[in-house]
Amino acid sequence: MMKSYTFTLSALLYCTGISLQAQTILYEGFDDVAGLTSAGWVAVNNSAPQGPDSWSQADGGMVAVAYSGDTLSYVQSSFQATDPNGTGVISDWLISPAVMLNDGDSISVQALSFNSATFPDRVEVRISPNGGSDVGSDENSVGDFGNLVFSINPNLDNMSFPSIQVDGSTWTRFAGEITGLGGMTSCRVAIRYWVDDAGGTGNNSSTVGIDDLDVFSGASTASVGEFEGFSYSFGPNPVNERLSVQTDPGSTLEVSLFSVSGQRIFIERSSGMLLWDMRDLPVGVYVLELRDTENGSTVHERIVKH
Repeated sequence: MMKSYTFTLSALLYCTGISLQAQTILYEGFDDVAGLTSAGWVAVNNSAPQGPDSWSQADGGMVAVAYSGDTLSYVQSSFQATDPNGTGVISDWLISPAVMLNDGDSISVQALSFNSATFPDRVEVRISPNGGSDVGSDENSVGDFGNLVFSINPNLDNMSFPSIQVDGSTWTRFAGEITGLGGMTSCRVAIRYWVDDAGGTGNNSSTVGIDDLDVFSGASTASVGEFEGFSYSFGPNPVNERLSVQTDPGSTLEVSLFSVSGQRIFIERSSGMLLWDMRDLPVGVYVLELRDTENGSTVHERIVKH
């Protein structure tokens, strides 16, 4: 049975507001991967040797339901991006159309692996600062995409990529902030499935799924605070569409959203950025709870949904 919580709104802690402006720059839910090319997307498989598969519509083989949208509305790539009967290096790219970005903007994705706990997977999110789609000519080159925004499981370990096959993990949001542009710049965003010692007989690579790519201005009508050794920010508040929660990378926090009647709506563990879709929630007041998993310290914040 779910625990029941009662909150007294007048007793909630409020943060000091900072005036920023948040907007979605690019959103892709991968409902129709076949249609991405006509929308300006580019797929490049630089794996060595190159295998028969590349980024494609989910086919059900991951035994995973999409994070949002229809059941198979996500994009996937697998060990067959290189030699399915041998060993190779996967470098499989999916590149967005050009968008205008600036320092402080953010990128997030929902990610899930079929079996990274046994055959480790790695995904990078990179940007090209000149609006081009050149990824170089070999499996280790990045071409114009030298700006790494974040990497999922950079060290190819058995724990850092959520794995549905072994422990029933589900979609997890990974995010990073764009730096190094020096001003408004035409960029392309790339999702790169990059794994060495991969393929059918390699020690690494399984199948990865990506859903809900979201590129958004890093600003929002946000609030910032610090409590019992951890810092955090959240916004926009009031919120209409998506609520961003940024937590201290040095702390692992359990972040929940409750209705004022105590019903828990969202819960995730975070040591970075979370992005929750609020569009389907009724207009009203909600409570954001952040709990430090190390010492149990907890803080509550008031969120208004318009």
